[in-house]
Amino acid sequence: MKIKPSVGVLCFDLTIASTSVLSLLSQKLTEYTFKAFPLFGPPPKEVLPFAYRPSHAVGKGLAFARLDGHAPEVMLRNVGWSVVSDLVAESDVIMLLGIQALPAFLTTVLARLFSKPLITVNQTMQPFAERRRSLLVRLPKSVVLKLSTVCVAMTPPSSATLSEIYHVPQDRIVFALYEGGAVDFASVLELFETQSKQAHRLTLGIERDSYVIAFVGTLVYLKGVDLLLRAFVRIMQEYPDSLLLIIGPDGTTAGKRAELESQVEELGLSHHVRFLGSCSREQLAQIYLASDVFVLPTRKDMWPKVLVEAGLAGLPLVTTDVCGAAGYVVRTGENGYVVPSDNVPALTRALLQLKDPALRLKMGQASKQIVQGYIKPAKDVEGYNRAIQLALSSYRRS
Repeated sequence: MKIKPSVGVLCFDLTIASTSVLSLLSQKLTEYTFKAFPLFGPPPKEVLPFAYRPSHAVGKGLAFARLDGHAPEVMLRNVGWSVVSDLVAESDVIMLLGIQALPAFLTTVLARLFSKPLITVNQTMQPFAERRRSLLVRLPKSVVLKLSTVCVAMTPPSSATLSEIYHVPQDRIVFALYEGGAVDFASVLELFETQSKQAHRLTLGIERDSYVIAFVGTLVYLKGVDLLLRAFVRIMQEYPDSLLLIIGPDGTTAGKRAELESQVEELGLSHHVRFLGSCSREQLAQIYLASDVFVLPTRKDMWPKVLVEAGLAGLPLVTTDVCGAAGYVVRTGENGYVVPSDNVPALTRALLQLKDPALRLKMGQASKQIVQGYIKPAKDVEGYNRAIQLALSSYRRS
């Protein structure tokens, strides 16, 4: 009986970003066995279609400020030695689902030492934004990419960044687009799309004629919610019936939400901004369908699944030029606007333009079409299969 090659996958944790990819691969690429090695817990409550090594560890970050005014960087302080050593020992092919600082570097060294093929799965920002990142991030990342056997680019900008910034040869880059759980979220949306926007607003206690702007994301500095609040002051001056919905968990132990709530009070927006905290996918679907516009004023992001979710719900989208999805999921003048990061006037102008219902309808329809074009699981599987085959054949030749 032929033994299947085992593919061990190092990932940050087992949330939807990881499990959506691994579930797809384990169900479609049955000629391999997949096992996840999450650095951090908690273990998932649901049954997964692939094996995994449980982890209960908690991530610890090391933040350092950028002197040039760009977004600060955060690196993992965790080494994850036991996870990494088990990964390398148990796997025929090693896959890094993202490059997680010290654990990724250690994995790369051990993979080389024990002659195991290494695949890196990459999401990056646009080349110009990646170039602005700290050398403390780019130098170890460049070593990992240089020593990897195959690099999977999950987004169009990633291919360009791997080539232009990290000088990865084209014959080592394989494309397999990240859909971020969009297929699953589309099925959730279907449960609610038969109801009207007004019905969803009634459920959520939103006035019929309000101009509703939604943000979804973890409440951390990098997401730019503070910029959105400053822009919303101007929106309120023009359109007093506006409402801003802020959805997502608090992202810092210091309490970023409390800081943002204080900003809301200082700006006199208390009756027009709602913090809804973490929501289930069903609640998120209703919020998207009750909203008029989705905005992600990020200071740094790769390929945020919230843009995909909001696009599937038929919303016009606003984000910044440092977002990896800018120009792809969000296209200025077609389905929304891409504005310069940290630019409140530009963000304000975009949101004011989208007060026009006819423009919102046109752009919302375009969003849905654009995002649906990225949901191609068969193509993704084909890309990963090619990457694994290339990795295995490379080491067989050597």
